[in-house]
Amino acid sequence: MEHPERAALHGIALPHPNLVGGENSGFLQIVQNFVSERLSLAVQAYATAQRCVDLALTWVRAHETFGRPL
Repeated sequence: MEHPERAALHGIALPHPNLVGGENSGFLQIVQNFVSERLSLAVQAYATAQRCVDLALTWVRAHETFGRPL
């Protein structure tokens, strides 16, 4: 049984000027972008975590429990 999530294009002719990059180089092009994508995701995750810590500290400093600061 064929897998419905897979797309197979057999016998498709694509004119050479319409290729993006060299023939059979698609995987390499994607892999080369992984480094910058991972870096940007790490920066975004760090910034989000820092914002969470900042908000938590602001909240804690503004509240008291049993008459004492948290």
